[in-house]
Parts: sequence; C-alpha cells; structure tokens
Amino acid sequence: MMPRSSLRTLHCLPLVALMAITAACSSTPSGIIPPDKMAHVIADLHTAESIVEQHRTDYPTDSAKRLLRQSVLARYGYTSEDIDTSLKWYGYHTDRYVEVYDKVITILEDEIADAEASAGAGRTSTTGGNARFVVSGDSVNVWPDASWRRFSSTMPSDITPFVLNSDQHWERGDLYELSSRMTSAPGTTEMVIVAEYQNGNKEYNRIRSAGDGWKRTSLALDPEQSATAIHGYIRYIPSGKEQAFADSISLIRRRSDDVRTGQRSSQLYLSNRYGR
Repeated sequence: MMPRSSLRTLHCLPLVALMAITAACSSTPSGIIPPDKMAHVIADLHTAESIVEQHRTDYPTDSAKRLLRQSVLARYGYTSEDIDTSLKWYGYHTDRYVEVYDKVITILEDEIADAEASAGAGRTSTTGGNARFVVSGDSVNVWPDASWRRFSSTMPSDITPFVLNSDQHWERGDLYELSSRMTSAPGTTEMVIVAEYQNGNKEYNRIRSAGDGWKRTSLALDPEQSATAIHGYIRYIPSGKEQAFADSISLIRRRSDDVRTGQRSSQLYLSNRYGR
C-alpha cells in the first residue's frame, strides 16, 4: 500500500497525469507477458516438464520435448523468444517475479488437487480455453507443501522438510522420487528421503549437487516390510548472499515394477559397498 504522504502528493497532480502514473506502475512494458498470463504459461510449462520427467520413454528426443513446449506456448499465442524475453525482465524485477510465482503456486496446487480427485480416470487432458494437464495412473504427486520455495539469508530456515505417515494407499515396495528445479542457485542443493519401518529399521538416500537445474533423488521401499513414515528435506547451502529459487517441487510415488525393482537393486548394491 502506498504511504499516506505519497497519496497526499498525488492528490495535487492533474487527473490525467495521475492516471498515467497509475497505469505505468501497474503494467508491464510492451513485449512483456502480463503477470496473470505469465503465471498460467509458467504453470503449464512446469506441468509439461514434469510430464516429460515422469514419462521419459514417451519423450526420448530433444525435438519431442521442444514440440511439447511449443504446443503449450502456441495455445497462448507466444513463441519461445516471447517467454525468454519475459523471464529475463521478471528476473530483473524480483517483486513482480515473486508475485507471478505466488500465482503459479496457486495454479499448480489447484491442478494437483484436481489430478488427485481424477485419480483412476486414466486420461490426459490438453484441451479447452484454460487447458490443464492431468496425468493419472500408477504415479501420484504426494508432496504435502507448496511447490515453490525461495532461499535467502533473510529466510528463517534453509531447510524445507516433509513428513508422510502411512495410510491405506501405501504399498510395500513403493518408489518415492523427490525432485525440484533450482534457479539462481550457485550453491549446493541437498535432498534427503528417509523411510522408517515397523521393525525400527531405517533406509535413506541423499544427493548433493551444485548449480542450477533439476535435482532429484529417489528411494524404493523394502518390498518385504511395511513402512510407517517417509520423511526428508530439501536444503540449500548458499555460496554467498544470493537468493535462490526452487520450483516444481514434487514427491512422486510410483508403482512401476521395473523402475522400483531397478532402484531397489541399486540401493542394495550401494548399501553393501559403502555400509549405508
């Protein structure tokens, strides 16, 4: 909200000048995608990228991935150059960037709720004026918090934790994959997933990776034991006083036998080799 002293000053200006100032403050420059539309474009691009990550065999080449991205932009009437130019502008205007991502979070959280409500429908929807992606089947996003996080020295913590307690939907041998895309992040991102079992045993996987880009780790549960809880965290360790962003945070639970069997074998090999 504008300070009262500023408001008193503005009352002295001609009405036309006041309207011009208001318009300039509330709008984006020509050629820059407006905040509301930018939020929807980014949300759909994140969803498209998540689909690619979760269904890699359906998008085996860079050209297939570009085609999906171009189809999202084309639905809004934009090109890759339009989105790149706008992202650069928002990157230099942090307040507007945060405003856009607040809207992106709301859009994606609504989409997650819709996808979970549609579980078992076995469909992918990409039609309609406000087209959204819905992917259902053996994979579901069970991330319990906001899908976007900002890390900086002004934040109260550099850790984003999560805890899941067992329910009727859990199965032995489930595979959990924690992932996020980091931007403006020259420091180190640490991700941890821990499984606790009824007999008191624990298993975990951890990764540490520096720089921007997608970060992920996964953990396949023991098919011979019942897990009582899954927990872990995403932590950002800065290299200086930078402000880093994590977006598209997800915790995907999979039930594809080939994937989780391969992951389980890899975990047992590493456990035997390194005594984890």
